[in-house]
Amino acid sequence: MGDSKTLTADKVIGQYLKPKRSLPVYEPSLQNIIGSVNPGQIYGPVYSWLERDGQVYWMFDISIPGQTPGAWYIKHEKDAFELVNEGGSDLLGYGGLLDEVTITPKSQILKFIKLYGVIAGLIVLLVVTNKKRK
Repeated sequence: MGDSKTLTADKVIGQYLKPKRSLPVYEPSLQNIIGSVNPGQIYGPVYSWLERDGQVYWMFDISIPGQTPGAWYIKHEKDAFELVNEGGSDLLGYGGLLDEVTITPKSQILKFIKLYGVIAGLIVLLVVTNKKRK
């Protein structure tokens, strides 16, 4: 991964995070702190991520088969984590900390398809509704 400390969020999925300091753990609404992570312990793998108001939150799955799915979240903070493998080896190759995480914008064509798909669906609904009235 070179000398860059900047990664896209999708590159962290499936990896493990080793906090350098204690950080709060949030429940799925991201409104309430439900605990904290301890520095030096390895957490993961990162299951997914959320972006809320420009801030990245790392998602960790705590689902138990046969029960309601569950998750907890840690807010990304600059230089707060090492990206490591399950055994604790440095994945960035230089012993550095995970610095900036960028979020790749969705493709403009996907936005176009989504917008016009909704409009087309509404038109079809109007046509079908009008035919039933006749």
